[in-house]
Amino acid sequence: MRRRERKDQLLADEPPRALGISIAVVALLLTAAVVAGASMTYQQKINTTIAIQPAGSGLRGEALLPPDQVVQVREGQRVIVDLNSSGDGATLTGGVASIQSQNRDGLYEVEIAFPDSPASINALRLQGAEYPATIYTQKIKVFARVFNVFRGLSGK
Repeated sequence: MRRRERKDQLLADEPPRALGISIAVVALLLTAAVVAGASMTYQQKINTTIAIQPAGSGLRGEALLPPDQVVQVREGQRVIVDLNSSGDGATLTGGVASIQSQNRDGLYEVEIAFPDSPASINALRLQGAEYPATIYTQKIKVFARVFNVFRGLSGK
């Protein structure tokens, strides 16, 4: 009988120990995810369309962005415009010059400056034309990126 009681006692002790180990593993994984999210940086590429106009000796572009994307854009960020839809590599590089307030359609006008636009680009050909563009956002922490998305969706 004594042997059976000992066996029953061992079996009774095993589930709480397994549960304790499981909780510790989950807590460790959650802690690792929080540390990774707080330390890892992320750079997003916002794909949009940009209208290009001549401006003085260079070019200027305008893009309309929704609130959830504009919260990730800051002045000075790099913008690359694909001048050919064929993707043969003809590009124009500039930077975000300013971000205007929200218009009646709920979009924000982002002005892009191209101070070093090559002389070979015919500004008259570009006037009013729309091209695909990529805005490279600043590198920020993964958690901050998640909170920015929620902040943009809430309209704050």
